[in-house]
Amino acid sequence: MAHTTKTFSDDLTGWRYLTQPRRSRPALRENKSVKFVVVGAGFTGLSAARELAAMCPDDEVLLLDARTLSAGASGRNAGFAVGVSQFGGPVTEERVAECKRINRLNHEGLALLRAAASPESNSDWWQESGYHYLAADTPSARESEHFINSLRNFRLPYRALNRSDIERELGTSHYDCGVHVPLGALVQPADLLYRLVDRLPENVRFFENTPVEQIQQGALGIDLMLSTGHTVQTQQLVLACNYEMPGLGFLRNRIVATTLSGSFTRPLTDEEMASMGTCPSWGVLGLHGGGATVRLSKDRRLMLRNCVSYNGGQLLTPKQLQQQVPKHRERMLKRFPQLESVPIEHSWSGCEGVSRNMTSFFGQYAPNVFAAAGYNGSGLSRGTALGTALARLMLGGDDQLIKDASGFAEAKWLPPRPLLDLGAAWSLRQRFAGVGEDI
Repeated sequence: MAHTTKTFSDDLTGWRYLTQPRRSRPALRENKSVKFVVVGAGFTGLSAARELAAMCPDDEVLLLDARTLSAGASGRNAGFAVGVSQFGGPVTEERVAECKRINRLNHEGLALLRAAASPESNSDWWQESGYHYLAADTPSARESEHFINSLRNFRLPYRALNRSDIERELGTSHYDCGVHVPLGALVQPADLLYRLVDRLPENVRFFENTPVEQIQQGALGIDLMLSTGHTVQTQQLVLACNYEMPGLGFLRNRIVATTLSGSFTRPLTDEEMASMGTCPSWGVLGLHGGGATVRLSKDRRLMLRNCVSYNGGQLLTPKQLQQQVPKHRERMLKRFPQLESVPIEHSWSGCEGVSRNMTSFFGQYAPNVFAAAGYNGSGLSRGTALGTALARLMLGGDDQLIKDASGFAEAKWLPPRPLLDLGAAWSLRQRFAGVGEDI
């Protein structure tokens, strides 16, 4: 089917920089024949492997990742497990069914993630206190009104915020208005991934640093050729490698990766924290699609992620990343000028899988090959829901989760490079058009 020789990055940046050192699992260095293989140990792959193992306790489930755990996109995101999405513009009558379907996936994904991780109360790596959508200019303030109207119509809990509310709770006068949504969790993605792996069923065998180089239809199912020189034969295959699926021959000209970057400060002192409002930790999403993501973490670090580019599906080089750091700091201080003396301690980049029309992918893509991908920045809860639904679909299920996961529109075609580079650059300009003070 496909062959790839891509080199997979595996560094200590992102949220894993803030975790305790972890001993990685060994690479797979033997030939195997199993009923199920899952490629990709992010939130989608972990949920698919967990569900397959639970439903088929007598079968071995092989879970393979090209990197070490949390080195990929699942360990580099902003850590929002959303329970409610903001859809942009008014939710007109013809949009209601689709928006409700997406939110059902959000709700179910959040519930599945919570059940799998079993966070303790007051956990450092899981805070289920919701998150904020905030507006810093007039266009985004209109989006806030649209969002509040949809939340009210859907009978979902929310709390509208004015400038004084935001300044009191978050310590910034940058935003004009917004809304707090309680249905969601702020997580430390790396710690959450480690927790999920440690709690996998015993019939899941997980191997790191094991890239799949080639996939072929074999006489008895699917044959996977590994970078280690060994072969895995499987009856059914799950691909949970998101924007890297084209390298394995699937979703070509349908999914592409944009590269984002962000920075953490050092931990804030008691005096600095006293200027940051009454909420000890929080997360902010912009109401404009190109708005910055901001968090105050449980360990008192301020994080801002606001630079998006097309980089051919690659992380930024150290030189490219350093060029972004002044932009992170500028926008941090725009929101929190009281932190002028607080240095940035760590910066990182990560990729997200997006489609031209912002749809997701779910279903069977070849005989015995199933896949889910393309979360457009909402992979924690949606990826968990779709991975679980994929396992149930493989085993002949037909429940509401599968129906909701199967409802995505077909992705529009993307041109090959170099036209793809031009199209991606144009799409990014469109995404940031009118972003204003939300950047």
